[in-house]
Amino acid sequence: MCHAAPASSPRRHARIIMYGESSATTGIAEHSVTFGRFPEDSADFTKLPDMEIIRTPIEDLIIFRPTPIRDERGYFSRTLDVQILADAGIDPASFKQENQSRSYQGVRRGLHGRSGAGEAKLVRCANGAVLDVVVDARPGSATFGQVMTFLLDDQVCTQVYIPRGFLHGFQALTGGHRMSFTGSMSFTLRTAM
Repeated sequence: MCHAAPASSPRRHARIIMYGESSATTGIAEHSVTFGRFPEDSADFTKLPDMEIIRTPIEDLIIFRPTPIRDERGYFSRTLDVQILADAGIDPASFKQENQSRSYQGVRRGLHGRSGAGEAKLVRCANGAVLDVVVDARPGSATFGQVMTFLLDDQVCTQVYIPRGFLHGFQALTGGHRMSFTGSMSFTLRTAM
């Protein structure tokens, strides 16, 4: 379960917004590409652009949207920042393992979860694009049975934190996509369902 960060916790690198909120710089449905070089003080990577923490209508389901630094060579994007996870109320030390999957275009990885207490995970599409689907399967949850979908790709670099007790699946929209899963449990076939 996510817990709110203490009020005194600095939010140097994170901007928290609610799902559906929109502005010229934080639009959910749109993004713009800005070309430019790393700042002169880029040796200090703590000064990277903001990462948005987006609260969804489903409690504890959180979207992380970094601001990639782009230029004519491509881009550089932050994929994990323990301070931002802590700002979002997630214990970074809870993650035990990172896994990766690759699927052909059109492949669907059906809804799946973990037996027992379940697994929390941070998912992103490191290459290509997927339609990601999550279902709140937590008994007693006010949002039990609710579904949310996300477009995850290697250009916007959005990540989704999926708390324990959710089902997760996706469909590969591009050939040879690569998904990254940072999970709170070590993966074994015995615990997958």
